[in-house]
Amino acid sequence: MKVDALERLDVSALVARNWGWLLLFVVAAVFFGRDVDRSQVEFVTDGDRYQVYFFDPSTGYREYNSKTFKVERDLQGVSRLVLAATDRFRLDLDTVPQRLKINDVRLVRGRPFQRTESVLGCSGISVLLEHHVSRIGDCDWVSNGEDPYVEIALNGGAGSAIEGDTDHGAAINFLFLAGLGSLLFLVVKTRAAMSDERAGDRMALMFSLLVYCIASYVGIALLPTTLAPDELLHIESAKWYVDHFLPPSATSDLYRSPYWGTNYVLGFPDLSYLLIAKAATVIEVLFPVDWSSSLRYAQLLIVMLLALFVAAITDRRVVTSLVLLFLCVPQIVFVSHYFNGDLLNLFMALVVISVAWSESLRVRSRILLVLVIGLQLKTHYLAICLPYALLGLYSSLCLSEGERISTVMKRYPLTILSGVLLGGWRNIANWMDYLYSGVSFRDAQLQHADPAYVAILSAPPRIEVLFDSDWYLSSFLSLYGVLGGMNYFLDYGFYFFGLGFFVFCALYLVPGWGARFLSFGFILLNVTASLYYSVTTDYQAQGRYLFPSLLIFLFLAARTANPILYPLFFVGVFVSAVAWVGFYSAIT
Repeated sequence: MKVDALERLDVSALVARNWGWLLLFVVAAVFFGRDVDRSQVEFVTDGDRYQVYFFDPSTGYREYNSKTFKVERDLQGVSRLVLAATDRFRLDLDTVPQRLKINDVRLVRGRPFQRTESVLGCSGISVLLEHHVSRIGDCDWVSNGEDPYVEIALNGGAGSAIEGDTDHGAAINFLFLAGLGSLLFLVVKTRAAMSDERAGDRMALMFSLLVYCIASYVGIALLPTTLAPDELLHIESAKWYVDHFLPPSATSDLYRSPYWGTNYVLGFPDLSYLLIAKAATVIEVLFPVDWSSSLRYAQLLIVMLLALFVAAITDRRVVTSLVLLFLCVPQIVFVSHYFNGDLLNLFMALVVISVAWSESLRVRSRILLVLVIGLQLKTHYLAICLPYALLGLYSSLCLSEGERISTVMKRYPLTILSGVLLGGWRNIANWMDYLYSGVSFRDAQLQHADPAYVAILSAPPRIEVLFDSDWYLSSFLSLYGVLGGMNYFLDYGFYFFGLGFFVFCALYLVPGWGARFLSFGFILLNVTASLYYSVTTDYQAQGRYLFPSLLIFLFLAARTANPILYPLFFVGVFVSAVAWVGFYSAIT
């Protein structure tokens, strides 16, 4: 019998049963806070990537102790090379003339409870050896022969004391994430203790999540930020939430886009930015990775936690099937490789839909979770997935149990009010900001946008888009897989396979014509909404805008117990993997 893990959560009993695990967590936190000291050195430099060799006193420089580092470039064009701080290391250049110019040097030392940054400048390093390079200035070289490199030492060594600005905000972020993680742990433990599901279901879930993590990790490591659509804008948006929990004012000059007038962080629900930025600050402190990689890893971590949360309170088999179906669609895997506003919203929408249609959760839990999470989805997810979730609540409460909507609202007024207030916190913050400043998000956008974009916003709708066949072709091709900056098309054989894959799912996995017409109706609604934005604001046709209706379609397919499901997974994942090998072979 399935039990509502949220309604029957006995925290005191769980703590009594799991005191050993909680004690281990506290000991680990203290250990990381006291003994783990992750230092990194940051070069503001020119170039795209460098091969770095780290010095070992016993063996010197060896190939196995080297790594290729990609350079992180922000919106202002500043490039940063971030390395683990060691006493000595070697930066290798290409034999084709490549320039290495170190504009600045920063030494960063971080623990989970503090982060200290010191600006050293070029005086913070000593050049030990220059091999087949020509010096053209202070901390400025160009390669001029075979095996060019510059050997560098940190003055005072990597373990020297540094003085600089200390930021203790990481402690708040650490505790914030620890609280969320503890809540998830208690819910999962409750479900595991009360569930009668087979061990095979748990193993299948872990297998699907492991494959998804491996596929995501490969892309996170290989994909440059310049090939990911708008990732630099998302990265800049997330920086606000490193030190804040509330959104900025519409009058703020922070992170404005010179073309759109305002960046993603302003005017939109952004729970994804808040959660990922907080997690990324902790990852960046613990591990010497650049900010963009920290955001990518944090995004993957939170997505995995959401998947486990859904599996803990609903049906593991549905989550397993859905994750494997995601792996069959190269475009979904692609958004797992870079920091964006779609992936976490996709999994948040999964939580909302799964909870709404769950048979194992009680009414109060379902209403609260649907409202709290559903109202914080991005606009196109909110418009498509929240109505489908509300349809699930209506189907089970009003159609199956014979309740009236008015009766449900009278029975759970505090639950509904709490859900609306918690879920709509961003809209409330925007409204309060408008009352205080007198400037709305739309006003701020028109004030700061490029004149060309203001002209688009003020112009009549572009009706010709409705009859543009390329718009429809681009939308549906990129729904299956157009990679890179919407410029890497797969061979047409992949798209024919994708079409056959979706048709097969519709005919053999989506149960009944009623469900098929329902999913088709949501797809049509999603396409109409995407068309509206293209007609009115000149949005590019992209398949990721259709992810909300694709999620509904795949969710209906994942709920089936058809034995053909797993062979379909293996074929779909194999074809998707072949597409990815071709893409990364082309860009690396």
